[in-house]
Amino acid sequence: MSARNTVTPESLPASDTLYRAWTADKQPPDLFARNLLGSYRKEYNGLFREEDMASAPILPDPLPLQTDSFAIPVTVDYSHDELQFGYTIPVVINDRVNQYINFYSVRYKQGFQNQLQRANYYLPMIREIFREEGVPEDLAYVALVESGFRPTARSHAGAVGIWQFIRPTGQRYGLEVNWWLDERRDPIKSTRAAARYLNDLYGIFDDWHLALAGYNCGENRVLREMRNSGADSFWELSRLPRETREYVPAILAAIVLANNTEKYSIVVPPNEEIYNPDLVPISHPTSLNVIANITGISIDRIKALNPELNGYVTPPAVPIASSSSPATEHPWKQRCAKSPRASASPGSSTRCAPVKASMS
Repeated sequence: MSARNTVTPESLPASDTLYRAWTADKQPPDLFARNLLGSYRKEYNGLFREEDMASAPILPDPLPLQTDSFAIPVTVDYSHDELQFGYTIPVVINDRVNQYINFYSVRYKQGFQNQLQRANYYLPMIREIFREEGVPEDLAYVALVESGFRPTARSHAGAVGIWQFIRPTGQRYGLEVNWWLDERRDPIKSTRAAARYLNDLYGIFDDWHLALAGYNCGENRVLREMRNSGADSFWELSRLPRETREYVPAILAAIVLANNTEKYSIVVPPNEEIYNPDLVPISHPTSLNVIANITGISIDRIKALNPELNGYVTPPAVPIASSSSPATEHPWKQRCAKSPRASASPGSSTRCAPVKASMS
């Protein structure tokens, strides 16, 4: 009997056991991976590594379940004004959104809490960029459904990063992909690209629900379905891809829960730090081992805070960063500046590709 037939949502084996049934040439079915595993495994230098497991969108079962397990445990009533004006985008709560609220707050509660905790690390940076770009701040939770706020997330379709850009769309919004790095994994640059893409989509549709649908399946597909059906509301578009029809309710549910954690008994431990890099220029490709020796920060920590790097060497003419205040001159910056391989060329005006390193 195949692994597909022996796995149930109630009793999942360890990921290593589950993936033993597949090879790099035969990936698990998309629906199965999304609804049961909630993760993808990507190939890394020809090897599969557990640390490269990345969260994929977590969706409940697509068909109505013959069980009471999806009954909403806490009934929360919202007025029309609360839904329309209590959030930075209009929120609709219908049966489909309620199913996701229940899924995230009951069946997937621990995972949802973990993702919110990871979100708190990036949210100050994301909200600041969204404010600068004029994007509603609640749309930060698009990243929760897209990737679980994992910069290294990679989907079956090749979408990468917190915001799950495919390569052509990422490049359209200025995200460079080359031998050295993949800026779709850069938290700051990809967030600004996502904000601009969302703004462009809203400019096309003048409706955030349709804009979110366009973010998932492409604006041309949404426009075609609107033209063919004559509908101008996301909820009336029945011929969109099923993933897109699930995608918008999932985001609305995430927004409702994230803004009403006490009402739904969701507990999110506070983060000890937030994502706040400080950049120092580097003119030559430099090994992370050299940077680690200069700064006293472990290679793993530097690598973890620099998910855009494809390897363990910085690209030419990039800055190194720390999470300390940019106004503070730390001794390691002076040592870095004196290093022959890590010093910036005088008068250099090259574009920055950040390398973040925490002083903690």
